[in-house]
Amino acid sequence: MSRVLKWNGKDVPQELRSLPAGRYVAPRDRQGIEALRIVYAPKARADLQACVEHIAKDNPRAAASLADRVFALDRLAAGEFDGPEHRLYNGQLVRSSPVPPLRLYYQRLPKELRVLRIYHHARRPIAR
Repeated sequence: MSRVLKWNGKDVPQELRSLPAGRYVAPRDRQGIEALRIVYAPKARADLQACVEHIAKDNPRAAASLADRVFALDRLAAGEFDGPEHRLYNGQLVRSSPVPPLRLYYQRLPKELRVLRIYHHARRPIAR
């Protein structure tokens, strides 16, 4: 199991105070804290914003719920599971995780989980 920490400069353990502001996931079952920062690439943020704005025209509550589910990557960031590997059309090797009706394309790096794209299932695929 893991716990989510939102760094705002004061409400986190001393060990994390040197890290930049952001959202982190720290495993509970290890001694010491090894934080994994969740980073959303500008394209991923733009993808999500376009999708949420489209859904919000008809159902603002569903749009807010979808955004909440996309930002709840705690188990994924904690390494409890990994999605299948894909190669994007630009050649980049990534993993993916479904958040219906979206698919998140991400890379797990040593200190961060980088979300590269957030793509709607109904659109033309971006992976080979």
